[in-house]
Amino acid sequence: MSPLSEIQQVQLSSSSENSNSSASSNSDEEPNNANEKPIYSYNALIVMAIRSNPKRMLCLNEIYQYIMTNFPYYKYTAKKQSWQNSIRHNLSISGYFVKVPRPFNDGGKGNFWALHPSADTIFIGETTGKLRKGVTPSAEVQHAQAMEAYQRHTQQQQYHHYQQMLYQQEMQMRYEQMLYSRQFVPALPTTPAMHYPHFGGNGFMG
Repeated sequence: MSPLSEIQQVQLSSSSENSNSSASSNSDEEPNNANEKPIYSYNALIVMAIRSNPKRMLCLNEIYQYIMTNFPYYKYTAKKQSWQNSIRHNLSISGYFVKVPRPFNDGGKGNFWALHPSADTIFIGETTGKLRKGVTPSAEVQHAQAMEAYQRHTQQQQYHHYQQMLYQQEMQMRYEQMLYSRQFVPALPTTPAMHYPHFGGNGFMG
């Protein structure tokens, strides 16, 4: 093999290694739209996040994750703490969002956030990115929505009542078990009193 061909092979191998390394590094780079802040307001982002879930409920961290996944700007920006504070603030003050407590058997942390029934008619403006109110639903639709909200509230109350009942039954069972165990614990045998002879001062038994 000539020296020229060896040099060419080294150059080819090094160039292929560089291309592979550059390809891998490019995969970790920020996407092209990472510097473009979306036009959507924070309320609109929250509405989109909650509506994306089949149960129409998300916890705070899930809302963060939805926003960062669908809008890379919020994932790579240096002001992550700032926009997350804004999300929490809008959840607290907006009437469109309601806090839903977690069930007792749910080991997660924090509450869920859902949409208020009044948010069913809102939409997001294509040019403004802000929430807009839609057409007011008819009386039949409003009645159906009110009944659905009432049923959800009733189901939550029934669930909490059921959990309290189970807790009271468990406490009662433990109390009865404690009484039962105390009632049938065998008593310790008593030692009969010992009578010792009395000796007088002269050493003779009196």
